[in-house]
Amino acid sequence: MAGTNDLADRTSPAEIVANLATLHSHCHAVGARTVALTIPESKASKTVPWYGALRSEANRALEEWAQAQPSERVSFIDAAALVPYSEAEQRCWEPDGLHMSAAGYKAFGERLAPKLADLVAAIEEEE
Repeated sequence: MAGTNDLADRTSPAEIVANLATLHSHCHAVGARTVALTIPESKASKTVPWYGALRSEANRALEEWAQAQPSERVSFIDAAALVPYSEAEQRCWEPDGLHMSAAGYKAFGERLAPKLADLVAAIEEEE
């Protein structure tokens, strides 16, 4: 899960994905499987139009990249679906509206774990 700071710098979606692909390639070079997580929501992604649009474009590009990779190397998970930025989930966010709180990271982990368990189970079935 990376790319949030790139949005603030107005980095293009193509460059964000290229940077993330480089990180994944280093993992693949040593035989690791990876999970591409989208750039999570934030207060800015909900209230600043250009930022929200850039986040959406980058996440679409990341998903397209992940789907184009061999499934035995890269999986894709939408981080925003796990801990959306909303009034109902305010306990999950720091006052800056950008970083998750301790409760947010706990919720994120609890919601991510079953998805990762499913991926691991699928890998074990392949072997």
